[in-house]
Amino acid sequence: MSGIEIRPFQEIDGGNFAALADDAHRAGHRFLDRMAAEWHGGTNRFDRKGELVVGAWEGGVLAGLVGRNIDPHSQDPTVGRLRHLYVRSDHRGRGIGAALARHALADAAEHFRLIRVRMGADNGAAAAMYNALGFARVTGDPFATHALVLRGPAVPPSG
Repeated sequence: MSGIEIRPFQEIDGGNFAALADDAHRAGHRFLDRMAAEWHGGTNRFDRKGELVVGAWEGGVLAGLVGRNIDPHSQDPTVGRLRHLYVRSDHRGRGIGAALARHALADAAEHFRLIRVRMGADNGAAAAMYNALGFARVTGDPFATHALVLRGPAVPPSG
């Protein structure tokens, strides 16, 4: 992974994001379109407490990105979510996705007690990466496929 720099990303309108989204389209993914639409619509700017977007750069090329949000599918603001993790097809297999996820998780426990992700059915490599990062498979939840407990109980106590 030499030559890769991970840093905050705020350039949704730039050509680097468009090139990454084009690569995602060719791979059959549209979630970066949703990210851009939510950004432009003001519904998700990754700017609330604990939220961020980071990109992995190699030279002037945006090799990948990931966002971290308060989970919009939870009523608990201590539940976070990794979103829109994508690595350009010509940069895969070099550990960039895991590096992005680790970067997004580095200070996550300061803001969240639990981080969730949701993947499509065809993401065996992504599931393996999340498992290696300590995430556990979630069943019976339409909004999460994997979760990582950062602190405290995985489920709020009842009562």
